Amino acid sequence: MPDSFFTPSVGQTHPRSTRCDSPQWLRNLWLILLAAVGCLLVAMQFRGFAFPARQPTAGPRLDSLRLQGLTGGATAVGLGDLKGRVVVLHLWSPWNPTSRMQLSYIAELQQQLRSSSDVVVLPVCYGKQSGEDVAVLDYEARLFLQQANINMPCYVDAGETTRKAVARAVGVDALPLTLLLDRQGGVRRHFCQLQPGQQEQLRQLIGQLAGQ
Repeated sequence: MPDSFFTPSVGQTHPRSTRCDSPQWLRNLWLILLAAVGCLLVAMQFRGFAFPARQPTAGPRLDSLRLQGLTGGATAVGLGDLKGRVVVLHLWSPWNPTSRMQLSYIAELQQQLRSSSDVVVLPVCYGKQSGEDVAVLDYEARLFLQQANINMPCYVDAGETTRKAVARAVGVDALPLTLLLDRQGGVRRHFCQLQPGQQEQLRQLIGQLAGQ
């Protein structure tokens, strides 16, 4: 077949090609919107804006919780005593620098919720070594609380039964460690070395569970 068959005749133009690409102005609009959203998120972060905490999901339950009173008039507590209440379980040690820094927040939280019948905050003190004598631990805890000007009820986990139950439930054995339990005793969230942003999340989650 002759090549001239493919050559357009005089005055004939090629058909206009169609493209699936978005118009340039539409692509520019999307870029502007994305940049605006990014700037807004950065500004909100610098202003200390706290996003609402996501709804906590049901988690494993502690199979054991037995605590003895240590300071501040605290009395023995077991799982049966916590039924129907939201629980903040905070494991700490006066020997741990991070624990020492975070305890003032836990003390503040405990004081704020002290009059609530729906929520209880349980700070549990541990020694430098596993199985430390309760009398020694009592002295260490009271000394630190006095130096830090913190007056709060604290508990001791004799035999570390509760700590082992926590490790089985969440797979973490570290200090400090903060757990949030729902009214049925299920672990809804746990925080290792609770950070300032997570402190606000914890408050929101407590409010959500207490309102259910």
